Amino acid sequence: MADNWLVLSGVISRAPQHSVSPAGIQHCHFSLDHESEQQEANRPRRAWCRIQVVASGEELQTQTASLTTAMQVRVSGFLSQQKTTNGLTRLVLHARSIEQIN
Repeated sequence: MADNWLVLSGVISRAPQHSVSPAGIQHCHFSLDHESEQQEANRPRRAWCRIQVVASGEELQTQTASLTTAMQVRVSGFLSQQKTTNGLTRLVLHARSIEQIN
């Protein structure tokens, strides 16, 4: 099996939206904005991204119940692409763990 694991911290920039799939699986979707300074070629580089996060399953719903916009969190999970309703694809972080950062 190939490696696919990401830990990313940031600020929730789009309010979490809760839904239930036709199969009865609970989902929470939100946008995460990450900003940091990283080293590349021995020089500082600003790193910034916005990524969509989806947390699926009953066990993660307790971790997402109190999430709000502007909250700082650390999300661990795997990456996969998702096709939007207009046919475009985007990278999505499928959460396995969400930790609030104070």
